[in-house]
Parts: sequence; structure tokens; C-alpha cells
Amino acid sequence: MTLKQLSEQIAAKRYANIPKHAWKQVKFSDSGANELTKAVLGYFELKDIKAWRQASEGRFIRGKQYKDWAGRSKEEKGRYIPRSKAAKGSGDITAIIPPLGRRLDIEVKYGKDRQSDDQKKFQAELESMGGIYIIVRTWEDFYHQITKIL
Repeated sequence: MTLKQLSEQIAAKRYANIPKHAWKQVKFSDSGANELTKAVLGYFELKDIKAWRQASEGRFIRGKQYKDWAGRSKEEKGRYIPRSKAAKGSGDITAIIPPLGRRLDIEVKYGKDRQSDDQKKFQAELESMGGIYIIVRTWEDFYHQITKIL
């Protein structure tokens, strides 16, 4: 399946009750990690497989804002809350593969991006418990691996 075919099939599914000329354009690409992630999630949507983007980054909490003695706006130093230890190293996308409900984690790597030590550790843990962990760099790479799994 090509990305164009995926786009057409997703549009047909999403807009089944709407005339084809009125469909919103659905385009997928693998020109970056974010675009490839969206395409992979679109594939799972098409196949009715439960999948979601796994957010594992931390968050920044802004400091308290106030006005100083001269009326100028000031802000105290903020702080960063690191990600949870449970999600450390997990894939960018998590899916539940039917019919047995096995967990599949997909790590999307683009360009010179490499797997971190935390990701390697998570991969080993997941695979030791019967889960599946794959690394994808292109749409063709993903499609080749997922057809073997499904």
C-alpha cells in the first residue's frame, strides 16, 4: 500500500456519507518523523486497530507572574517536570494488536536519529513479556514490518 492509497482509503472511510467531490483532502507523507507518525496512525485507523501516540516528554510549569515596585511585569523562574518513569523509553506509537491483544510499540526514527539506551531497555522488557517493538524510518519500512505482524 502506498501513502496515496492510504489517503484515498482513509478519506473513503471518514466521508462515506458525503459525495466524493466534497471530501476533505487527506494527505500523508513520510518526509519527517511527525508526518510518518500521522501516516502510521492513519493506517491503524483504517484497519480498526486501537492505536495512540504515546506522549513521554515532560512538561514545563511557568513561574509566578507579578509586577515589581515600578509596575513592570516580572516572572519567577519556572520549573521542568520530567516524564514519568513508566513511559521512559516507550515507543512513539502504541497499538493493541487483535485478536490476542498483544501490545505493539512503534519507534519512529528519522534521519540520523538513533535509539536511546532507555528505548533499548524498554524494547527488551516489552519483548520479554510477549510484546512487539519495531523501529520504522519510512512508510515502506513500516508497511513491510506490519504486514508480517498482522
